[in-house]
Amino acid sequence: VGQYGAAAASFARTLDILDRTGSRWSRADCLVYAASNTALAGDVEGGIGQAREALGIAIELGARYVEANARVALATTLLARGAERDLGAAEDEAAHAVQVARAAELVVPEIVALSRQAQAASRRGGVERAVVLSRRAVELLEEQRYLEGSEEAIFASHADVLASAGDPAAETFRERARLGLERKLARITDPEWRRSFALEITL
Repeated sequence: VGQYGAAAASFARTLDILDRTGSRWSRADCLVYAASNTALAGDVEGGIGQAREALGIAIELGARYVEANARVALATTLLARGAERDLGAAEDEAAHAVQVARAAELVVPEIVALSRQAQAASRRGGVERAVVLSRRAVELLEEQRYLEGSEEAIFASHADVLASAGDPAAETFRERARLGLERKLARITDPEWRRSFALEITL
C-alpha cells in the first residue's frame, strides 16, 4: 500500500531476528521481499544488493522456491535501474527464474518471471518475443486465478508490452489493472493506508 518506511522497519527487525537465530532459508526469503521494498522506496542499489544476497543463499541451500523468487526480485530491481546492460541482465535472470520455477512446478513465480522477462525484452527492442512471453504470463494467471503479489502488475505490464507492439488490446488490460486496484482501494479502511495506496495508482 505504499508504506515503504514502515515495511523497511519491519524487514529490518525480521532480518535481525533471523540473523540471531541462524535461519538462513527464512533470511533469504525475507530478503526477496525486502529487496522489492527497498527499490520501490528509491534505493535501487540497495535492492539489487539484497536480491543478490538472497539468491546466493538460496543457491547454496538448494532452495528452488526462494531461488526462483530471488531471481525475479533481481530482475525487477535491475529493470528499475534500467541501464542497457541492466536490461540484458534482467532478461537473463527472469529467463533463469522461469526455468527454475517450471522445473519445480512453481506456477506463481513462473508467471511473474515471464512478465519480467517480457518487460526486459520489450525495452531491449524484442517486441515480438516480449508479446509471446507476456501472453503466456497472462494465460497462466487466468488459469491460476491467484498471485502472491499484484495481479494488476501483470496486467499493466502486459498492457505496456502490447502497446509497444501497437496492439489496441493494450487498453483492455490497462483497464483491468486499473479496476483491480480501485477495488482494492475501496476495501482499505485505514485513512493513511488509503492515501498512500491511492498515490501508487498511476494507471
